[in-house]
Amino acid sequence: MAHTAKFSQPLPNTSTNIVDGASRAFNRIGDRILEGMVLLGENSTAAKKARQFQALNALSDEALAKRGLKRDGLASHVFGPLFS
Repeated sequence: MAHTAKFSQPLPNTSTNIVDGASRAFNRIGDRILEGMVLLGENSTAAKKARQFQALNALSDEALAKRGLKRDGLASHVFGPLFS
């Protein structure tokens, strides 16, 4: 009969602490990468233009007229050639 290894003993506490520490470290690294990606997205030109469009779109027609704008021309004004 072949001898098989038995793994009924739990890992020592030091091994568990190492695994838990590594897991926490990887979670922190992942959080930092995600935060960086969010910052890049929020500061992108497209995001800035979207915020500008939202701000203009929230104005009344009268306020837009004072700026020389019409509501139906906001997209082409903000996004330029993409909507012309």
